[in-house]
Amino acid sequence: WTRHPNGYYQPAIVAISKEGKILYRWRCVPRYSNLSGAGARPAADYVWQQIQAHIETSGDAILDEDPEMTSKDFPWPVFLMFLLAHGWFIKPRVFPLERGTGSKWRHPKKMIPRLIGFASAWIAAAAALPLHWFLMGAALWVVIATPGIIDIHRKFQHIR
Repeated sequence: WTRHPNGYYQPAIVAISKEGKILYRWRCVPRYSNLSGAGARPAADYVWQQIQAHIETSGDAILDEDPEMTSKDFPWPVFLMFLLAHGWFIKPRVFPLERGTGSKWRHPKKMIPRLIGFASAWIAAAAALPLHWFLMGAALWVVIATPGIIDIHRKFQHIR
């Protein structure tokens, strides 16, 4: 998924009148805050209002850098936890975009039961095991999971 030969396309919205006047423009700049471009998009009613407002003005619309979005994206650390849950907390695993191709597609929100189970297991281990066993287990998990977290963090686009 990160080895696309031609790079990545990021979404954009451009509304142009019949006369060639740009009525609205927005582009996605991949950052961790918008899940590297996989996050929310501008709300349709907001975009429509912007287009309507710009019809009567002169000149092209400027780039909309702070539109009203359809939803709020997860913070990057929370998204990383969802990727870890998808990889059963061993190595983060991305969510495939192969909808309709027969592969089993999972939505990040379907990882919530896994996250709850994972947290519950650690709480139970902390309560049941001697402290040094619990800490050794936690350290072992950190050693196992860290390379995958570093790898996925580097692969996701983030333009400053």
